[in-house]
Formats: sequence, structure tokens, C-alpha cells
Amino acid sequence: MHPIELEVRAEIQAREREEVAARLIQAGFIIQNVAHRTMLMSFGRIGRIAEDEDRGTAETDIRCRITNGEAEVVVKIGGVHAHDRKEMSTPIQPAMLPAFARVIGALNMFHKVGSRVTTNYARERITASIVSSPSGLAYLELEKMSDETHAENDRKELTALAETLGVTLLADREAFMDFCTRLTKCDDWPFQGSESEIERFMKEAKETGASQTRT
Repeated sequence: MHPIELEVRAEIQAREREEVAARLIQAGFIIQNVAHRTMLMSFGRIGRIAEDEDRGTAETDIRCRITNGEAEVVVKIGGVHAHDRKEMSTPIQPAMLPAFARVIGALNMFHKVGSRVTTNYARERITASIVSSPSGLAYLELEKMSDETHAENDRKELTALAETLGVTLLADREAFMDFCTRLTKCDDWPFQGSESEIERFMKEAKETGASQTRT
């Protein structure tokens, strides 16, 4: 049974970040770290070919990313807006990131590159993350690793926590996609897998890592 990355999200204004952070502390969360991340994000539907008996496809989200100098490849299966996607990941050497970007960038998917700064808080098994983009767009993500048996109760727990924090969750796929579209337009850039784009990706990753050392 694959673990389920149970998560809910709420857009927050840049001016609200400190207030939300203070509410998290009041609710018993402890700051864990600040993550500086650059990632290649790839979205599409992956499944069996027509000749197979099982013809189902699933929305798939693949990330080649480097966070505070540590690289990994992550695969998430399920609707990009969903609160219960299945997730698998593996760490890789940072030097291998261009090779993975080259291969994954060749897939027939929508690809883009972007950078985020994330402040992570934790309380027991729940992680709360305030994610900020260079343009100032920001959101709160509440996450708990779960499984099929506990997912519904865990989702209710995260929803109740959002109410306690005074944030309004993105209600549905349309609201989530609207926010993602604004991120794409304001902060991210399209990736087709060319060598020049791979160089740009790695340069941005290096600059994002350098900003970590200055904070």
C-alpha cells in the first residue's frame, strides 16, 4: 500500500504570512526549517496503452528538485488539486539532476521550472508550510502522511485545523488551477528539455541555494 500525501491548501496574501505564522505557533507548531527549492515540475496523464486490458490513466506530477542542496525525484499520482495523492520519492546526487531533467523533460507532459521559499512547521504528525514565490504569491499547505484506512478522518482533522488558523481552503480544482495559473504566469518558466534550459535550471538552482546562505 503506497502512502498517501494528505494535504489541503489555502492562498494567503503576502501581508498575512507573519500573522498566519504566529497562529501556527499559538496552535502548538514548532518551526523546523526554511527550505529554498528550485524544481522542474512535469504534469500529465500516464497509464497503459490501448491494447492493455486496464486502460485507465492517472494524473501524474513528477518533480526533479533540489532543496537546500539536496536533490530528489518525486512522483505524485492523483489529481493535482486532490488532497489524497499517492507519493513516491528517491534522493539523488545533485550532479545527476541535469540527467534526470533531460530524460523527464522529453516526456509528453507539461513542464515548467520555478523556485519557492518554504517555512516548515511541525506538530506531531502534521506539517504546516508557508510557501512563497518570488512575485509574492503565497499559500499555506497543511500535510499529513496517511493511508487509505485513515485518510478521511485525517482530512477532517486538517480541515478543522485550517478553520482554527482562520484561512480559507482552496475549494475545488478550479480554484486550485486558477492559483497555479497565476504562479505560472508570474514566477515560472516553460521547460522543453533543451540543453540551454537545463543550464538555466541548474543556474537558478544554484542562485536559490546561494540565497539560503544569505538568510
